[in-house]
Amino acid sequence: MLLLSKSVDLFFGILLSNKTYRKSLFKAAVNHELRNSRYGRMALSRLNIYMSKHHFTHSEFMEVAGSDNYQRAFWQSDLGYVWFNNSIHNENLYFKYAIKNIEDSHLETVLDVGCGWGEFCARTSALPHVSKVLGIDISEKIIEEAKKRFTNNNLFFQVHQVDEIKEHFDIVTVFGAIDYIYPDKIESFLEKVLSISTKQIIMVSSLRGIDFEQARLIEKPIEVKRYDIGYVQPLYQFFHKKGLKNIHFEKMGQDSQLIHIVK
Repeated sequence: MLLLSKSVDLFFGILLSNKTYRKSLFKAAVNHELRNSRYGRMALSRLNIYMSKHHFTHSEFMEVAGSDNYQRAFWQSDLGYVWFNNSIHNENLYFKYAIKNIEDSHLETVLDVGCGWGEFCARTSALPHVSKVLGIDISEKIIEEAKKRFTNNNLFFQVHQVDEIKEHFDIVTVFGAIDYIYPDKIESFLEKVLSISTKQIIMVSSLRGIDFEQARLIEKPIEVKRYDIGYVQPLYQFFHKKGLKNIHFEKMGQDSQLIHIVK
């Protein structure tokens, strides 16, 4: 099995060194032609790895996608979809953490920022004491898919930025989306989350290879390029400087950090 895996890696390594082949995969990924075939999923997995090592591929992808918003184009494509499904085991760690906390604290209303395909929202809306779950994302295509997948009566999906939200919620969750807030927007984003959350906030973001204790101490976003372009954010320092006392900060999984605030 190990020998077969190495052979597959070598096979795709040779193919991916060819720009024409890479662009054909990018086009197929944008058109959702790869996610449902075994070959397509293998190709996407290796393409993600290749993009992590060769950042010039970001501009190649953008050219094919015809978009000026890299993150939106990536997550709407099969690249983002397959990456999400491959990482769902890790996401279960913090989904379970958040859901247990919602249960234990008897929280009734939930806002999930950057909800993606709606998995966490659906699980949360199934809790008997939860009256409303709103999942928001900037991608119309992803929100459309989430609406098709999950139809609980207390579950809603909308295309929104967080600064457009006028309601208040017992808890605001942000899983991964925090990685993609630009440095000049991060403080206003966090201020907005603080203002609309009445009781709790749970955020999870990637450490992107940065040491967990270092991430706790940073005061400015650090850009790290992988298959995507994102930031390790100064979450702990921001909330600590706000004078919030009940802040729980821990490493979760192999390369993620979780911050949990009780107001």
